[in-house]
Amino acid sequence: MIPAAASIMVNYNGPVDYSTHPLKLFATWTESKTAVTVEINNFPFVRGLWNYQNGHFSYPGGSVNAQAMLVTEHPQYNNYGALVTDYRSYDCGLPLTEPYKIVRTYAPGELAAQMARQKLEAQKAATQANEGQIKAVNWLQPQATNGSPSAQCSLGIHYLNGQGCEINREFAIYWLKKAAAQGDVEASNTLAKLKL
Repeated sequence: MIPAAASIMVNYNGPVDYSTHPLKLFATWTESKTAVTVEINNFPFVRGLWNYQNGHFSYPGGSVNAQAMLVTEHPQYNNYGALVTDYRSYDCGLPLTEPYKIVRTYAPGELAAQMARQKLEAQKAATQANEGQIKAVNWLQPQATNGSPSAQCSLGIHYLNGQGCEINREFAIYWLKKAAAQGDVEASNTLAKLKL
């Protein structure tokens, strides 16, 4: 189901009629903080049922529904395991043609449950990744204090990016400068990128 707030693109230049035109439909919208793009091949487009204004089509009934097969799915996650973008490709098929290979079909409600499971798994992965980063910061702190340039550089980068700790630019620069003073090339390069 494509929500009513989605931006929908259909390449149709024909007459306003009530014939079915199997076209490619693109829809984009945001769910929470995830950018969702859906491509539907052979979408049963009936021009007479759609509104057209300012170069965009909209369905007067609100959300768009079509019986389609999921062909491909390309989710992208950030470093913390949170879903950032999700690109899904569906196919409605054509009448009286050889059926397309079904990669995965979803019963009503199953897709929402699957997405909820994936979101929970991503949150767990992000929590585990953050716990690992916290352990790293706790391990690096005494090493950096004892003068290890690589630990100082790593700790500075952790503070700079907020990995396992709050972002603290002042601490980041402090540790990076200490590491650079001992000849750590990565610390020097990072400081140069910060224009310091």
